[in-house]
Amino acid sequence: MCYTMVVTKEKGNCSVTDKRYNIYKEDIKMAVVKLTTDNFEQEVLQAQQPVLVDFYADWCGPCKMMAPIVEALSEELSDVKVCHINIDENIDIAQKYRVMSIPTFIAFKGGEESGRQIGAIPKTALVDLVK
Repeated sequence: MCYTMVVTKEKGNCSVTDKRYNIYKEDIKMAVVKLTTDNFEQEVLQAQQPVLVDFYADWCGPCKMMAPIVEALSEELSDVKVCHINIDENIDIAQKYRVMSIPTFIAFKGGEESGRQIGAIPKTALVDLVK
């Protein structure tokens, strides 16, 4: 799939340049979306595509081990939205989804939980969780 993006630089109200770039879906790299209580519904429950949510805490050793894997998945799986949420800052969401251990990975499809894995797990297990 190919997208065309027009980039226009403006100085005042005058258009200085107009360049066109072709961007292919496989070249789009997505960053991990930071979730909060304020954006959880919009980013996860209302998402059109599958979503993988990493429930973590800054002090958690296994969470730190999984962070580069989660980041890599966000770049590799263009059809999946990859997110993370700090349970210390968003206790209400962690309680709602009964997160008792971290890291906990929950997959959502159509706004509903479709799978869950707890602990430091291989990258392939995370891919299987969201596919």
